[in-house]
Amino acid sequence: MPPAWVLLDRNVDFSFDAEDDGSAAVALAMENAKAAAKGSYLPALMEFTIALLGTMKAVPFAPQPPSRATFRLLGSEPHRKVPFRSDVACADKGLLVLYAGKYRGPGSSTHGCYLVHDAAAAGSTSLSTVRPPPLVRYFCSIGNGAVVLRRHPLSSAYLLAELATTPEHDLPDAVLHLWRSDSPAPQWVKKEIRLPSEVSLAPGKHDFQLDASFSGPDDSLCWVDLLHGIVICHHPWGPQDPVFHFIPFPEGCPSVGTSERPNRPRMPEIRSAACVGGAIKLVSMVGYLEGWHFHRYRLTTWTLSPDLREWRQDGVFPLEDLWMTDEYRALDLPQRMPICPVLSPREDAVVYVVVNDVVHDQLRSGEGYSKVRLTEVDFRGQYVFGLDMHHNKIISTSCHRPDRMMEIMPRLIAADFCASLLGATDHKVLTIPNRHARARCTLLHGCV
Repeated sequence: MPPAWVLLDRNVDFSFDAEDDGSAAVALAMENAKAAAKGSYLPALMEFTIALLGTMKAVPFAPQPPSRATFRLLGSEPHRKVPFRSDVACADKGLLVLYAGKYRGPGSSTHGCYLVHDAAAAGSTSLSTVRPPPLVRYFCSIGNGAVVLRRHPLSSAYLLAELATTPEHDLPDAVLHLWRSDSPAPQWVKKEIRLPSEVSLAPGKHDFQLDASFSGPDDSLCWVDLLHGIVICHHPWGPQDPVFHFIPFPEGCPSVGTSERPNRPRMPEIRSAACVGGAIKLVSMVGYLEGWHFHRYRLTTWTLSPDLREWRQDGVFPLEDLWMTDEYRALDLPQRMPICPVLSPREDAVVYVVVNDVVHDQLRSGEGYSKVRLTEVDFRGQYVFGLDMHHNKIISTSCHRPDRMMEIMPRLIAADFCASLLGATDHKVLTIPNRHARARCTLLHGCV
């Protein structure tokens, strides 16, 4: 039975079928590109890239959480000619939206597009393309801003939104791009907006930056700065102007300024937010920004009231309690801080966290062996724990054997696939890593 939702890696892999020459699809893509671009080289290249991306096939692999799901794009041999790259941008009710090619939202290259996969269409491997907004490279990105909102699970209609700024104006002035799939001739609509004053630039404050985005309660759109708070947009579907307001984070979930931390913390490592059962929820590693000793850290969750005015704390899991669980101790893991928390979209009090099993070996030299010449990092395994925040216990465990050191900070998103998926399989919940298959790297510290 396919899972109701998956813990999806945002990085999209590519593979190519050597036996598929793809000649018909490539020829059609080239013909369409030439017709659309009318002979100009750069527009023709852009059209060809978009057309070719649309001929790739979707190959999801969707095990039950906490195992990591992946999404792969399958192409023919001619697809190798295009510099492909892709990331998961957003998901909602069985829809998955990717950034593909060189396009990564406002301010990036137009040699790419959005790819949309409808997992609710059982057995479908097809992808549809949505072109970037007009003149999008002249806008400025403020982070991960794409949001997709599906009308309802049985509808094919959806709304795609991007939030951006312009070089001429600073926050809170912004631009909202909207694309509706159910329009007679779908095209991007640009609305100049003014965001709530809380997102304004201010001395001593880190710039407002979008770390996450998702569809919220009552068909709203949510953009989240995990350091400051949430911007929520009401009535994005209707003909009237959308309404924005700002939701600050609760007490106990503090922000920091440039005086405390000159560089902006990598917030997705310690916080996340999502809509769970029609309510906005937040999870944070309390104590990290406050500078506590890590033994005092506690993973904490809050739920926002239906009127969007008040946060209620509903779960606290001290790390010392986590490390003392039978499940954690049975794995013989050191006491590590969990990172990259993800709220389950279907389980009210469950949070998924990542724990890296990493060993550092140092080679020292000099008088008293005081100088470190190199450090070898042995990445033995990456565990994902499902945590019951109401009863402070581990309810599921999986282990991923890394191939690359880049995976030490995974980018995960909860995607609520609500229909059959290709490649869906049942996996054992608890797996023990192969200690001989792991990633290593060596850091040189210079010669003595």
